[in-house]
Amino acid sequence: MDLCSQFSGHPLFEQPIASGIHFQISFAPDLLPRILLPYIFDCNSFYGFDDTCGYRNPKDPAAGRKKAIIEVSSPNIAKEFHAGHLRSIIISAYISKLYKSMGWDVVNVNYLGDWGKQFGLIAVGWKGFGSKGLLAADPLSHLLDVYVRINKVFKIEEIEVKAARDRKEDTS
Repeated sequence: MDLCSQFSGHPLFEQPIASGIHFQISFAPDLLPRILLPYIFDCNSFYGFDDTCGYRNPKDPAAGRKKAIIEVSSPNIAKEFHAGHLRSIIISAYISKLYKSMGWDVVNVNYLGDWGKQFGLIAVGWKGFGSKGLLAADPLSHLLDVYVRINKVFKIEEIEVKAARDRKEDTS
């Protein structure tokens, strides 16, 4: 039996059309603008924001509001800022604005966590690569250079430790 023939008519929709495995449903072109456009005009510039146009309790505007915490970009503070961090900032700002537009109470948090390893590497790297003169001349560039250099040493050590563990497991 044809699924389209089973569709009960509704004034908001046109009769559906079967197209292969697809079932196309369209809004009635006359009715939708008569319903939607006056609402949009009434809301004016607040259209699209959930807590406008009389949907909230006027005596307690915060009643029933959902809450969200959005973590914005948390760049690695031991490295230079780059485009990947900017992308994360744009995405988190978009998500935050989206939730705010739907009437949520939104708190944005920039959590500078996971920095212990980076500063530990800089502290260890300072012993081998640090220079008070270079630090005084250009602190950010010098600390970045120390971090990059000690990170290369650390990566080599990580590879060697993993290889030693693998050898130990093979002999067990």
